[in-house]
Order: sequence, then structure tokens, then C-alpha cells
Amino acid sequence: DLLLNSIQIDSTFAPAFSELGYRTRVKTQNFLVGRSGLKQVENYYFKALELNYENLYALIEISAMHTELGKHDAAMKYIKKVFEINPNYAFAHFRLSYIYRFVGLLKESEKSGKRALELNPKNIRFRSIGDTYKYQGKYQESLDAFGIDTSAFSIAHQGEVYLRMGNLRLAEKYLEKVIDNNTDTYPEFLAKVILAYIRDEKEEVLQVMQKWEKTDIYDSETLYT
Repeated sequence: DLLLNSIQIDSTFAPAFSELGYRTRVKTQNFLVGRSGLKQVENYYFKALELNYENLYALIEISAMHTELGKHDAAMKYIKKVFEINPNYAFAHFRLSYIYRFVGLLKESEKSGKRALELNPKNIRFRSIGDTYKYQGKYQESLDAFGIDTSAFSIAHQGEVYLRMGNLRLAEKYLEKVIDNNTDTYPEFLAKVILAYIRDEKEEVLQVMQKWEKTDIYDSETLYT
């Protein structure tokens, strides 16, 4: 509401539109807004760029949206534009890592992710670099990456990593923390499915997956998960 109010006060402030785009996209990811909300997300980002065509945040977040939709060439186009403006922008390296991970170039993803953390080591948004490590079997590095953040998202993924390490006790401990939040969001669905798998509750796995499937998922990595 405050962001919408700020636009009413100053409709030429590009960063406000960028932030609105990002927050609306997060709502679509957590199933609070349907896939139809993506059009509004895109409108916010393009409005920000209309006001300032070098708005780095809008460029990287449009890239992220295209990545999640499987439009990787379009995603790369926007990231290249960011690097032309500022080659040392940490978020650009993070989003480049994101693209590489989605297309399976894990070594390249790791390299870009490391560069992002070198430039901005405390940015909790960079937590998902842990996925790049996880897919390569570098589990301690994955735990460390997710460990820069204490949200349900990171805790659920740490639980998954402990499962892959064979430490079922810690996996359950972390996953149970997420389920206590009692919301039908991505982290809770992930935690419920993995917990049911650990406990060999096949019917529960199926029921949670069927419910998750009905949430209008669009993120290609989540669909794969």
C-alpha cells in the first residue's frame, strides 16, 4: 500500500515501479496471486524502464521473470544490458548465475554466484546460490549459502540438503520448522513433501503434490522440483 501511495505522490519515480514489480512477482511465486499477475509484473518493470531505461533493478528482475518462465535467451538479453551499464553490479552476477543454473550450466553458475557474493557477501537474496552447490553435490557449501538467510525458504532447502547428505534427523528438524508456519507457500509444500518421503508416507506425498499442482505454478525450476 505504501508503494502504491508513493506512486500517487510521484508517478515518475522509477524505483517504486521496479519494487512493485518485484513484490508482485514474489506473490505469484508464493501463490498469493495467480499466474495472471505476471502481466502486471511486466507492466511495472516496463514502466520503470520507460522512466529510466538504465534502471538496473528493473532490468535484472525482468531477466529473472523470463528465466523462471523458461525464456532464457530473453533473460540473457536483459542481463547483458546490465553488464554494459555496470559490470560490477552484484545482482547482475547473481541473476547470471540464476540463468546458468536453470539451463544446467552449473560450473558457470557457481562462478557467477561466487562473484556476486564477493561483491555483496551479506545479501540474503543470494541464498539460492545454494541450489547450484546442491545440484553438484557440494552440500556444505550449499548449507553455507542458504545459511546467510533465516527465512522458511532457506530452512526448507537446508532440510533438503541434509536429506541428500543422509542425515535424516537434521532433515526432519529443519523441515518441521517450516511446517509450523502453516501457510500454503512454496517452502511449506516442499517441506511437507520431503517429510512425507522421509517417513515413507506415500499417500501423503501424493496428496501434497496434487494440492501443490493446483497452485498455478509457473517457475520452471519449481515444476521440476
